[in-house]
Amino acid sequence: MQKLTPHVVIVPASFAPPSLYSKLVRSLSQYALETTVIDLPSVGFRDTVSAASMEEDAGHIRKVTTKLADDGHEIILVMHSYGGICGTESTAGVSRTERQVSGKPGGIVRLVYISSPVPEIGGSVKTMMGDNMPHFMKLEGDYLVAESKGCASVNFSDLPTSEALTTRDLRSLSTLAGKTVIVTGGANGIGAETVKLFNSHGANTVVADLERTRAEAESVIRSLQHPSAALFFSVNILVWDEMRALFSQCIQNFGKIDIVVANAGIMESQSLFDITVDGQGELRESIEGFRVIDVNLKGTINRHVVLVTSTSGYIGTTGVGAYVTSKHGLTGLLRASQQVARGLGININAVAPFFTPTPTFKELAEKWKDSGLKSNTPADVAETIALASSQNETGKCFMVVGGKTVEVEDSRSALIEQWLGRETAGLLQSATKLFDESGYPLPDGQKKP
Repeated sequence: MQKLTPHVVIVPASFAPPSLYSKLVRSLSQYALETTVIDLPSVGFRDTVSAASMEEDAGHIRKVTTKLADDGHEIILVMHSYGGICGTESTAGVSRTERQVSGKPGGIVRLVYISSPVPEIGGSVKTMMGDNMPHFMKLEGDYLVAESKGCASVNFSDLPTSEALTTRDLRSLSTLAGKTVIVTGGANGIGAETVKLFNSHGANTVVADLERTRAEAESVIRSLQHPSAALFFSVNILVWDEMRALFSQCIQNFGKIDIVVANAGIMESQSLFDITVDGQGELRESIEGFRVIDVNLKGTINRHVVLVTSTSGYIGTTGVGAYVTSKHGLTGLLRASQQVARGLGININAVAPFFTPTPTFKELAEKWKDSGLKSNTPADVAETIALASSQNETGKCFMVVGGKTVEVEDSRSALIEQWLGRETAGLLQSATKLFDESGYPLPDGQKKP
């Protein structure tokens, strides 16, 4: 007799993509529970077809659970909020009892409702609530749209406002479907996790990395939900012609480029400030250190650009000179590029992760774990990169620390007067306005004698 294995299937709430449940999935994995999160057809806008109905959601769930049952799984169906309606509707014919009668394996064995409305047969949310819909929801054509701040204040009321807004905005990732995304340094670590997340939401994903990473990149592509919508391009971001060819090939394959994630970066193995001399006793330039600065600053310039900087771009206390310098450079680039970005209709935002264990930092990851300090996961950072790429605003930087995400540029701007004093802050603000209006005239180049 076939041994059945448990499998958790999570049916999300309305407006909620699978990524919103990623931390829950990771927690369940600690108990050796396999988990599938349903990507509801009704979440997000669909350009070519009409809005999905509850029946379409239920049919999609039934298709997933039936396949799992056929594979010999006992299914625990976990339904969150609206998920309780379409999830319950989907169970007909998929329960273990019903399938046993037909001589089939597996099936649904448990129903778990989390804050779920359960209307009477033939009823709906509308019949339960009437016209008492939440104030932050409005009808736009066939779609119910949730306003960010109102939604965050209700659905994530136990979180600080900035974190609640960030968490809420992760729900909008379904808008990535059909977009074309370039991820530099996409063959491993945070880059690979970012590729997986964008691809899972239906984006065309381009893994741009060095030729030596080809095997890793191709392995990542094989693991994707939509491998046919992903390509690897060998590119060195320091070589302008190679970057130009990358963009040209992307447009040739996908017709457009919507998002560029500037993730490629390295760290030196020796300090930038180590002073060495050559055979003649002359000071030797830190070639490796300045190469780190080049890699982390270049290869950065579509509609959305996401700069992957670091908390070292704000708090550079590690003593890793070239890395800290380059990441401060990216933070400066974020701020300095905003006037040009607005003129071109481009949104340039940034993500600044704190320590995130990856294979590159295996030794440090072990020490970090032993210390009991919290760290990010690559998935935490990837979700925040996707969030930054979907912003309708520009100039934001989302810091990811211990798995939590907060926007830092707005709070920095708000605190400048308190930090520098009213008079100094006022002068800087007036000067910034002058530069915005009339530009910053550059000096003439040096003339040859």
